[in-house]
Amino acid sequence: MDTSQSFKYRITQWLFQNILSRKRRLFITTTFLKLLRKSDIQRWLNYENLYENWEERTEFMAHWIPTETSVLEFGCGNMALKKYLPDGCQYKPSDIVRRDQETLVIDLNQNSPLSLPQHDVFFLSGVLEYVYDVEQFVKLSSQVCNLLIASYVACETKTVSTLAYRRSNGWVNDYSKVEFLNLLQNNGFKLLEEKVWKNQLIFCFHRNGTTSPCQSTSNSNSI
Repeated sequence: MDTSQSFKYRITQWLFQNILSRKRRLFITTTFLKLLRKSDIQRWLNYENLYENWEERTEFMAHWIPTETSVLEFGCGNMALKKYLPDGCQYKPSDIVRRDQETLVIDLNQNSPLSLPQHDVFFLSGVLEYVYDVEQFVKLSSQVCNLLIASYVACETKTVSTLAYRRSNGWVNDYSKVEFLNLLQNNGFKLLEEKVWKNQLIFCFHRNGTTSPCQSTSNSNSI
């Protein structure tokens, strides 16, 4: 890159970061990356994008985790889940970028074949909206975990404004609640329980053909 090109690039970057709002930047970035089917790794390298209020959702979902199980958390971020695990659980953090020495780095949008390690529980708080091929992930999960605990913001009206809003949050897929449930249930999972946290759906799925470990630990209270 020559001097003039380098200068133009820096000017473009400055304008992008300082003139456009955060939502508009995310919309443009997500739209571009969606064409390439790539993850927004730069976003998740910045710890400022890991919001503290997400911990409330994690705590709310954690009550479904049975005692003495192995738990793999996708999109572990600050690893707040560790504080809310029941007794005897073995915790494995994973994320698109390394968070510590123990982090298993997994990009759910990687081009190479996806491989998932076996654990009793897969935990996904605010993750599936960023995955292009959710069905592939679900199919693989049904082979290596017994319990899948996940949140999802459903898309019930696929209007231009709704889809633009989702892209401005970095979300790359747009399942309705029925579509999301059908995808899970058609690929090896049975819905055990469903709750609502703010505007998000929270689900506990159990792999068909195995003994459910979480019904006795389920909490009937809702937030």
